[in-house]
Amino acid sequence: MQPSNRQNIIARRLREERGALSGAVVTGLFNVSVQTTRKDLDALSDAGPVEQPQGRITWPAQVRNLSCNMAKVINLQARQAVARQVAARIPESQS
Repeated sequence: MQPSNRQNIIARRLREERGALSGAVVTGLFNVSVQTTRKDLDALSDAGPVEQPQGRITWPAQVRNLSCNMAKVINLQARQAVARQVAARIPESQS
């Protein structure tokens, strides 16, 4: 599932804020309910490498500065599944 526009903005702000945002900041940023914020943070947590300790969202320490080798294996099975689906759509003798 694709992240919503609001979730993309949250992820961008998370990077800008050096890897941590409080739920209150997110709620105020969009002027939405706490429940809406919680749903967005849950979706981001389910979809990617973020954590939700004590009412905030963070990048785990080990994800902030990944080595090239580590980046290659994150979500490897999902990325391989996408690659197989894309490859299946390419006609024979095409690239």
